[in-house]
Amino acid sequence: MGRLHRPAARLLSALFLTPLLLTPAWPGRVQAGNDDVGGAGSGSGPSPGSRQALETFLRQLDRAEELYQALMFEEADRVSEMTVMRINAFLESHRHLSGVDEVETVLQARTGQLRELRALRAYDRELEEQRSADRYDRLTGERERKERERREHAYRMAVERRRAAEARAARWWPLWFGRPLIIVR
Repeated sequence: MGRLHRPAARLLSALFLTPLLLTPAWPGRVQAGNDDVGGAGSGSGPSPGSRQALETFLRQLDRAEELYQALMFEEADRVSEMTVMRINAFLESHRHLSGVDEVETVLQARTGQLRELRALRAYDRELEEQRSADRYDRLTGERERKERERREHAYRMAVERRRAAEARAARWWPLWFGRPLIIVR
């Protein structure tokens, strides 16, 4: 029973376990460690819109985490995948700013945490499904045993009713049938 959604889980795992935020540095591009572009003392950093975007990303990752905790894997996968795509686009467009690598590392760690949470909750769900299947099987066996006992009891009661009826009818039997009633026990 726990293996019911195995192919879909493998596909999602394969897609979800791929490196999410890895974008290689391309030759000829300005790297985010250069102090001449957006360095510590230059005063040029991310715009307020960029800060809002990062806050939105973090809220969406929080939402995905809550959905994973609630075992709502499909919705959590959708939210996290969309957020990761937006984060990748954001990081690529802000590659020229200093500190973007550190922000990327934090976001990678956060998405890594989500992957691990998803794997943990999926494992927990699979265990629970297996326990439920085992319990169902155990209860089914118990129900079958009880049903057999009920039927055996019903049969024994029917035999007892026949015997009681034969005992009551023993004196009248020869008058009605012309021969004595032979009771077999």
